[in-house]
Amino acid sequence: MTRKSRYFILAAGFVFFLIAAPLIVLYVTGIGFNFNSKSFVQTGILAVRSNPQDAAIFLDGQQKRQSQGDLTFLSPGSYTVGLKKAGYSDWTKRLAVQAGQVTWASPSFGNIFLFLKTPPVQNLAQGVLDFYGRDKNFIYLTKDSLTTSILNNPDAEQAYPLPKSVNKILAEDSAGKIFALTNSQAATSPPVLLIFNQNSGKIYDISNLFGTLPLLQFGDDGGLYALSNNVLYSVNFEDKTKTALFSEVKAFYFQGGALYFVQQKGQNYSLFVSQAPFSLSQDLADSLPGFTSGELFVTFEKEIFLLADGKLFLVSSGMQQLSDNISGSNFSSNDSLLSVIHSGELDYYDPLAGSLNFVTRSSETLTNPKILTSVGNAFFFQGQKLMAIELDARDNQNQYQLYQGTDVKKFFIDNAGQNVLLLDNGELKVLKIR
Repeated sequence: MTRKSRYFILAAGFVFFLIAAPLIVLYVTGIGFNFNSKSFVQTGILAVRSNPQDAAIFLDGQQKRQSQGDLTFLSPGSYTVGLKKAGYSDWTKRLAVQAGQVTWASPSFGNIFLFLKTPPVQNLAQGVLDFYGRDKNFIYLTKDSLTTSILNNPDAEQAYPLPKSVNKILAEDSAGKIFALTNSQAATSPPVLLIFNQNSGKIYDISNLFGTLPLLQFGDDGGLYALSNNVLYSVNFEDKTKTALFSEVKAFYFQGGALYFVQQKGQNYSLFVSQAPFSLSQDLADSLPGFTSGELFVTFEKEIFLLADGKLFLVSSGMQQLSDNISGSNFSSNDSLLSVIHSGELDYYDPLAGSLNFVTRSSETLTNPKILTSVGNAFFFQGQKLMAIELDARDNQNQYQLYQGTDVKKFFIDNAGQNVLLLDNGELKVLKIR
């Protein structure tokens, strides 16, 4: 190679460096060239995290990644993002990417959870009247017995004969080990009322304590409390005795070792709180609305809700009415989440916004709502179908049919959102949904 050729190559390389260096700097700092507008623009990032992780990521119909990760140097604008994996339902949403910002496909900076397109179903038991689930542990009632079991561990199953026929689980303690049972179809006086203690394996018959079926709840101390004919009692089910605590009580709830209750005095309804041994009480709110049928719910943050004759009030915020025409509700004591169904609409309470969050609306009957923020979805029965719909309301909400039944009664989903226990036409089933 001649000296002249070497000089030419060095000069060409220097010119290329002068041209390319600024482009490299712009690229590294997130500046890209938009061929549509024919100008340099600051780009953004789309972060996609999924469960399972190996779901392919699509952008405007074109596959960009084989698994979760970041899509970088995107020009500002709206993109259709998709997740696909064999055997799972597709997920798609149109999201806006902002210049110099990271847009998360999941608004909680976490995973997008994909559900199996056809969840496998396993029959656990037949002739089941009611059941209760907690994590992998569950119990169920048949005509003559109560059975305790653990998912995927049939050797742990143990049956207990019942002294009387029951078909409904009324209440359970916070540990999911003590249960109140009754027969909702038996028109007997006194009503059938049994207490099952799984720790000891003993069953206590306290049917003779009440002339009509009381409203029952276990306190944080594991004690049993009953509201019967407007009198609130402490119940010792082992000794089969009851002790009156307060009269003219219309509704009550235990939270954090405290007893909250609504008491009627004349035409006035007031909210009180009391601590063990419940001899004294403190007035929290007066002039509550009168009601015939009501329930109290208290969150971990001491937010107090009153469901009174189909109307929902936030008592801890000066009697703010949140909704009316409520046909169904669910308060999860494990995570303090309240969901309600009213006028064909499913909502849940958002403590940050201090209001109800819209989830979905349907002309079909909605029942058994369950909000699971750990997987970012709501679960419910829509007619005879078990449905899941994501809580993220940006663009469309991805919705999935997980099961079609014939006579569905109730379901339980574990906190990981993986397994569903479901009662359909007397058969207790387990669905693996992801």
